[in-house]
Amino acid sequence: MTAPASPRERIVEAAFALFDEQGYSATTVDQIAERAGVSRSTYFRMFASKEDVIFPDHEDLHGRIQARLAAANNATSILAVVEGARMVLDHFLAEGDLARARYRLTRTVPALRDR
Repeated sequence: MTAPASPRERIVEAAFALFDEQGYSATTVDQIAERAGVSRSTYFRMFASKEDVIFPDHEDLHGRIQARLAAANNATSILAVVEGARMVLDHFLAEGDLARARYRLTRTVPALRDR
């Protein structure tokens, strides 16, 4: 039996489903929260904006890469860059459909492309 999705996971899933159904611009945070079965305040405790839900793990991934690069020295700097790139690629592979949906959104919504 699979564990129930966390509120954060439900929010991300609801957001991407709504973006697919009605488009990014037409989707509101209230609609996302309702579909996910959480309150508006719960949404904003987890994500600062509608844009942030599209990149739910960005801060964590960025922090891990920064830590790896910071731990490098002159002798290991190239290895650290390679490992940082691998972290990004492994993350995208693990996300699967979510990564593809994010790509579709960032390709079609100019404000998201800048992120």
